[in-house]
Amino acid sequence: MILLGEIPKLGVRVNWSIVPASLVSDNYKGRMDERLGSLLIIEADKMIGLVSDGASVRKLVLTWKPYNEAQLREIIIRNIIRVHPDRIVEECQALTESSQIRHIPVILDGCIAGLISMKNLSEAILQPNA
Repeated sequence: MILLGEIPKLGVRVNWSIVPASLVSDNYKGRMDERLGSLLIIEADKMIGLVSDGASVRKLVLTWKPYNEAQLREIIIRNIIRVHPDRIVEECQALTESSQIRHIPVILDGCIAGLISMKNLSEAILQPNA
């Protein structure tokens, strides 16, 4: 049984976040350059949502705006599931599958401790001592 807090690096680069007024095109280019599947959206030092590849494309199509004109606030996922670092990895993997999500913010004492992906969870299960 592995806890999220025991995963090295927690699959996290907390410094990668973006504000909701940013253009979708800027967000996409930055994520592709850094090979990030999603980014947290921060406003007034609070996490208000996240953007991810698949959800971004679906919501962008619905806005009928070119990606270089649309703002992130128009396509972000606002009702996001959050977990605590003391959650068991297998529980989190089941949560990603049942909720059909690929990334979960990890919150400790009201602050962002990281962003865990399905890939991070699978690696922790398959290579528990890595």
